[in-house]
Amino acid sequence: MSSSKSPSDYGLVNDAVALDCQRLPPTTLSAIRGELQRVLGEYASGGEYEPISVEKVFLQTADNLADLGIFSKPQVVSDEVVGNRRFVELGRLLQLPRPDYGVPTEIARAVRLTLWDYVLEGILAPTTKENDHRPGQSWFHFDTLRLTPHGVLSLLGSNQLIRVYDSDGYLQNFWSVNPAPDHGMMRYLSESVSVFRGGHLLGCVVLLGAASERLIDVLADVLRVAQGSPQGDTWFEGKYKRKAISDRFGQVCGVLGGQFGAQLKSADLEEPLQGVVKLTFEEIRLARNDIAHSQGRDFTQNEVAGLLHHFVPYFLYVNKIIGLLRP
Repeated sequence: MSSSKSPSDYGLVNDAVALDCQRLPPTTLSAIRGELQRVLGEYASGGEYEPISVEKVFLQTADNLADLGIFSKPQVVSDEVVGNRRFVELGRLLQLPRPDYGVPTEIARAVRLTLWDYVLEGILAPTTKENDHRPGQSWFHFDTLRLTPHGVLSLLGSNQLIRVYDSDGYLQNFWSVNPAPDHGMMRYLSESVSVFRGGHLLGCVVLLGAASERLIDVLADVLRVAQGSPQGDTWFEGKYKRKAISDRFGQVCGVLGGQFGAQLKSADLEEPLQGVVKLTFEEIRLARNDIAHSQGRDFTQNEVAGLLHHFVPYFLYVNKIIGLLRP
């Protein structure tokens, strides 16, 4: 892994590899994404914003998956008896066989593919390295990755592990909060999770987009009341209602920043609005729009799982704003 020069060398962007990974049980795929998120979350919470070793992240995730019983750790690697020692420790002591380091191939491929999905989702970004043969020039370097600002906010925006294949557990992230979520939004979201488990990825994205749109409409209605009458009603009827969702979202952000900015700042919600909320809204809106385009778009299971993951902190921040402004 550490000698690779491009993502294709990791086997991350090969369609056959992606298809092979999707044959893994849904619980295994969810565990892989969850444990990789846990590892990256530890870097984010520890302020680790310098380049992160891809090899180390891979080995840490492998250790977590072995602890969960996803696979049995080999007792002998490279003719060495390893016993119960951690992969991270062995990576320092031995020349583990690459690219899988003793991890079952299908699991190792799924970890690498999920890691690359985090790059595509903007949570991780490749670092740069000086070109030794051409001074003053640099190239992308995939031996290490760094957390993006969006990635840090996304990873820290959820204080618990989110397993999208566990419908009841996933939806509990929403039902357990105060104020209670809108039932219309929850119907869309419940259906989105249900069709995701059935492998209907396009349907999941469309329903998740509907849930996102409903969430913004609920926030707009709270803003209508918070502005008072007749100002709020005039704004809602004249500038918000019957507009495209992107325009409606822009109106909501404009009123929040213009009239309620001080309240958001005092509640530590100004930065999440500009970061997690705006980025996730756009991510889901664009994904849904791509489906309707003439060329269409295909999604991998990991991509859609990522959208479901991101919807949780997105909702939690919007819901906090609703609770702040609701009488």
